Amino acid sequence: MARQEAIASYDNSEVWNKKGEISVGDKLEGFYIEHQTFTSKFGEGDAYIILCEGDVKKKIMGQADIRRKFEQIPVGSYVWVEFTGFKETDNGAMKEYKVEFDPDMKAD
Repeated sequence: MARQEAIASYDNSEVWNKKGEISVGDKLEGFYIEHQTFTSKFGEGDAYIILCEGDVKKKIMGQADIRRKFEQIPVGSYVWVEFTGFKETDNGAMKEYKVEFDPDMKAD
């Protein structure tokens, strides 16, 4: 095999749960197609890529509640995500989500 260049892959899809732009009751659904990890000035981070209707990709940034829930979901599953509000913790307010999935509904 010939020498090849490795190119960093980073999905630049629109962030769905952007700070200040998400409201209680906002929903997202589609196929969970990819989990990405990255390093930022805040440390290691996670992003979950959802393929929505119309082949539109949306990115869910992995705050604590999202990370804990998406750990249980196989890539390729259909997911329903709803922002339910904030919960006070020792570290301040944490975003909370209702997350449901169906591992039998698979992306093509």
